[in-house]
Amino acid sequence: MSYYDGPPLIAYGIKLFTLLFGNSLFALNFLGVVCVTLTSWAIYKIVELLADKKVASLAAALYFTAPFVNQELLSRVTYDNLLNLFWFLSFYFVIRYISFQKTSDIYKFGIAAGLMLLSKYDGVVLLLALLIYFLYSKQQRAIFSNKHFYLAMLIVVLVFSPVLIWNAQHNWLSFKYQMAIHRLGVLGYFKGVVVYLPQPTTLSEHIANVFKFLWAIVLNFNVILLAALVALFKKAPPSIEARCIKWASLCFVVYWASISAVSNIAANYIMPLFGMLLIVAVFYLQRKPKISAFIVAVFLVIDIAMIVSHIQGAPFNHRQDNYIVAKQASLLLENSPQPVITPHYVAAEQIAYWLKGKPQIYALSCGLDANQYQFWQEDFMNKLIQHQIKRALFLDYMDEPYCIQPYFKRCTQLPTISYKHSTLYVYQCEN
Repeated sequence: MSYYDGPPLIAYGIKLFTLLFGNSLFALNFLGVVCVTLTSWAIYKIVELLADKKVASLAAALYFTAPFVNQELLSRVTYDNLLNLFWFLSFYFVIRYISFQKTSDIYKFGIAAGLMLLSKYDGVVLLLALLIYFLYSKQQRAIFSNKHFYLAMLIVVLVFSPVLIWNAQHNWLSFKYQMAIHRLGVLGYFKGVVVYLPQPTTLSEHIANVFKFLWAIVLNFNVILLAALVALFKKAPPSIEARCIKWASLCFVVYWASISAVSNIAANYIMPLFGMLLIVAVFYLQRKPKISAFIVAVFLVIDIAMIVSHIQGAPFNHRQDNYIVAKQASLLLENSPQPVITPHYVAAEQIAYWLKGKPQIYALSCGLDANQYQFWQEDFMNKLIQHQIKRALFLDYMDEPYCIQPYFKRCTQLPTISYKHSTLYVYQCEN
């Protein structure tokens, strides 16, 4: 129903796309393309309500070609793909309701907002921003005396209920994790061990973290941020509906700037802000057609360079190579069925999906505290600690034999499995 690290909708999406297109890299990557396409459509519909089809087309084109979107959403598939889709669908129904006061839009918002929370917990930021806006705006405050509003909120809770049920069954692990280890952020690997970003402790470190967050906005939004600031300075667009987007953008920055003072915020967290500021920016850019055309052209050139870097066989792209070596590792299991152990969940998630027959994968906590596997493999881990596992295969992309050695009397390295830029290290371990 849910997961240790977050809500389950991305897993449901992956399941759907692999049922339709098979267990392939195409199926996984196509989910990202579909999400970005539909998000561009949602942004188009929002701007169409605020202006016209021409301005809406420019907004959709800028969003779909933006290198930041390409980097964070098109070239990878994570929680953020569906979060951004349902974030802007939720916004679309809010803008429709403000414009036409149709009851049906309240219920459509309830469904979209529920799916947004089922995509990623960060969706709560939009709900908080909208709640504050409707409380603050005298023109919109009547919503709180509308029974349909409360029924829509019930729909949000019902759609989100799988996460609540799963957490109730697992001692609220997801929420505890979000408030603890997940706040640190991963810096990278050092000698095969995950290194976390240091958590700020002094006043200067807290302030530096806030500036780091704000700099990430400048660095990733660049020309779109500049155009949005010009549009805001000129008070464009002036409508009530646009004011809601501006308010949500402000709340977003204040919320995440506050959180960044005590946590480390990754670039993907600011993706929804990019779309909201782009909606504002397009009202300045639509009056500058040559500048707009130049921006889209530059975006496309950068996109093409990024796409080339993801072509199979390019030295930047290891995903296809990892997929091929993991498929080759299946031959070892066909000849000798046995448990498969990996050093941590990072290795497990890269290997497990591609092994034939989908065997059970066990993951140690070698240098990575965030190991959700440990919560549903306790029997196996107890046997492993007591040296009761007679035989197992240890698979690893980073060659970390010290992770497995304490659990077995002998671990013999077998020939590595290599393909182009990827190498899978294999150890046969025995008691």
